[in-house]
Amino acid sequence: MKISIHQPSYWPWLGLLDKIAKSDVYVILDNVEISKGSFQYRNQLLCNGTCKYITLPIDFNSKTLLKDITIKDVNWKEKQLSFIKNYYFNSPHFRFIYPDIEKLYLTYNSNDACGFIIETMKKSFEMLAIEVTVKRASHYQFHSSRGDLVFDICTYFKADAYISGQGAKNYMSNEDFENFLEANIDIEFQEFSHPIYKQNIHHDYIEGLSVLDLLFWNGIKNSRKIFWASLKNG
Repeated sequence: MKISIHQPSYWPWLGLLDKIAKSDVYVILDNVEISKGSFQYRNQLLCNGTCKYITLPIDFNSKTLLKDITIKDVNWKEKQLSFIKNYYFNSPHFRFIYPDIEKLYLTYNSNDACGFIIETMKKSFEMLAIEVTVKRASHYQFHSSRGDLVFDICTYFKADAYISGQGAKNYMSNEDFENFLEANIDIEFQEFSHPIYKQNIHHDYIEGLSVLDLLFWNGIKNSRKIFWASLKNG
């Protein structure tokens, strides 16, 4: 069984979705402190040829765990939907994609920000036909950190392999790698090549945007083809 572990991300980008799609189980790392200005609660959309951030209005301090963040603006749904609508109203698949996105916002009845971020991830999985078992780290008794936390999660779920981003090389120690080796858990470092897909032809192509950009410009059927072709080549 292959496992991936990552913090939740608001309408995630294709690189994260690639890693998750390559795994059998995805553990949402929501038991760690939030990082201000990160992609945990915001992401980039395309607006007139430039990147614009869409940011979920959350209430937190530097020590707040992701699982505990809350939404602080009572009008957040209307504002978030307005950004998405304004940026992609003229995209070819807007009328097919937007109603499903709108429903997700309007039917969410909680100020639990992490919960909603996870809902945007699950909707992304659904639209790209990613089949993965999702677990939340906060639902289990994990008390370690960094490389030890990753190892503890992998051993708890009896993983055969851990799919890691390249960034793990910067925080995992030699001891961490030895622990995985002794436990017979392979570490597979993700290889990801960002696909080139149809975007606004009047502007230069921009990669690294939220999955919403791919969907609005290419529709569900073609987006799935593009995503899975990229995954096989990665």
